[in-house]
Amino acid sequence: MKKILFVVPLPPPMHGTTFINSKIYNNVNIKKYFKIYFVNSSQSKNFLQLGSINLSKIILFIINYFYLIKKLI
Repeated sequence: MKKILFVVPLPPPMHGTTFINSKIYNNVNIKKYFKIYFVNSSQSKNFLQLGSINLSKIILFIINYFYLIKKLI
């Protein structure tokens, strides 16, 4: 079975890109033929956090970075 790694933003917040990515994430047909892994690249939890930088976003970025490295190994 082929493996696919998606590094994409997932909801929340729900907007166009995260909506389409959540459709892929929940698609049963893709899961039949591929082993899929997702790394959530979104650090924002709501629309007010979009475009701002704070400590929690930096920490979440570092956690996601190491999770991505783990999945690649």
